[in-house]
Amino acid sequence: MMVVMTPEATAAQIDAVVAKLEARGVHAKVMPGELTTAIGAIGDPQGVRELGLEGLPGVDQVIPISRPYKLASSELSHHASTSFAVDGRQVGGGETFCLIAGPCTVESAEQTSGVARTVAAAGASMLRGGAFKPRTSPFAFQGLGYDALEILRRVREESGLPVVSELTSVCTPNASPKRSTSCRSAPATCRTTASSRSSASWASRCCSREVSPPRWTSC
Repeated sequence: MMVVMTPEATAAQIDAVVAKLEARGVHAKVMPGELTTAIGAIGDPQGVRELGLEGLPGVDQVIPISRPYKLASSELSHHASTSFAVDGRQVGGGETFCLIAGPCTVESAEQTSGVARTVAAAGASMLRGGAFKPRTSPFAFQGLGYDALEILRRVREESGLPVVSELTSVCTPNASPKRSTSCRSAPATCRTTASSRSSASWASRCCSREVSPPRWTSC
């Protein structure tokens, strides 16, 4: 939900709305604007409606926002496009297009090297390649694992393309920093809270190392 204040709303009135939302257990994000202030209410929409915020002093209207992932929503949390650099390649921002291409699964050095040359010639900014490939059947090909990371490291040096690969287990982060430039933490394959917490903890620890940590993206 989005609470839009009137242009004349005072700081005390804005604080009163925030306090009412937080008392209900709703996260309130204040977004000052050029003419008015909006307050993003992240939490239970039904609970926000029951608060009757429209009757509070300084409130202009309460607008429901149907978009999911409100913390990542451009309308709610960001006033400009997100952009970051990975080894000199710019991702996001709207001024350029970053093409990341490569094999779903790293199967051999020859295959990966050949694909790297092809995607580089086609204008790709980065090479992606899956090292760990969880399957439903334990008898199906699970990816080359750490050997694939080593292949990606060598191909990165040969092609000059930054490498994007995926973390799927709490066991893989410590093997990745020197081999891949960017890591994806995949909700579909990193299924447990422990895995997510371990990945986040590892990313924090990497920031204190001499080796620059991989850039994290989320699929």
